[in-house]
Amino acid sequence: MLPQNMPIIAYLGTTINEYIVKVLLFLSALEFYCPVCGEKMSRHGKYPRQIKDKKATIWIYRFKCKNKKCKKTVAILPDFLTPYKQYSADEIELVLLDSAVNKPEQINAEASLATVRRWINEYEDKMKTWVSNLKSILMTRTGKVISENRLDCRYIEQLSIILEEMPAIKSRGNILGTTMIYISAPIT
Repeated sequence: MLPQNMPIIAYLGTTINEYIVKVLLFLSALEFYCPVCGEKMSRHGKYPRQIKDKKATIWIYRFKCKNKKCKKTVAILPDFLTPYKQYSADEIELVLLDSAVNKPEQINAEASLATVRRWINEYEDKMKTWVSNLKSILMTRTGKVISENRLDCRYIEQLSIILEEMPAIKSRGNILGTTMIYISAPIT
């Protein structure tokens, strides 16, 4: 089950421009189910979302549970965004990958040094949880177990290793986006 206010992450285009042009087409091809009661959801509204590093603003669509007693609403984010961040998943992922070999002061990023440091600290905890979640999803969906010896590396690299073993899904192929699609989607 998703945390109370966690958006659902989905593949909604490869680029921001494709998202802008085709988001409604992508959304209409997908079915979303309420993370609280499991009922089907329908499009309910939208709100603007700024992406600082891409210097763009896009519409994020919200879906509402059709169960009259539940009425839960959930935002559907494209996999090039991360929840509650103003920068793209690509920018954050580059910082996390670069932090393996560089100090925060040496990382070339659109974000400020304070933001880079915050991402490195914040995502270390998130990725540790995501590794555990992905291993569980992998076991549930495929019966596969990954040797802990293969996972003797940084968390972002562990995510990449586990994703290679996961069933193929439609995504942009980035580590954070693909991970978040798996983690935010209810297991069926």
